[in-house]
Amino acid sequence: MDNKITFYVMEGCGHCNTAKNTLMNEIKNGIVVLKSQSEAPSNVRGFPHFEYKDRSMSGAPASAAILFKELDYKPNKSKENYDGWIGVTSGPEMYSNLDSWSGVM
Repeated sequence: MDNKITFYVMEGCGHCNTAKNTLMNEIKNGIVVLKSQSEAPSNVRGFPHFEYKDRSMSGAPASAAILFKELDYKPNKSKENYDGWIGVTSGPEMYSNLDSWSGVM
């Protein structure tokens, strides 16, 4: 199965731009794939919107670690996905900044 997070973006959306900046490394490394709002499922009510397998989240996450936790995403730590990627590990420290997330919905 494809181990990628789909990120639906709405043109002119400030929260989408914030999320793009936050997830810049994950987008660059192919972990997060950008798609237009026109490709989003019909039940999506807000942007940015993220989907992975049967999980979804709307709102700009404060970090990749928070997004990963919300979507129950388990990164494939292959070199092609993580070359130069900093900030998320597989241990409990991955979620150490959760208290700073406001949970934009």
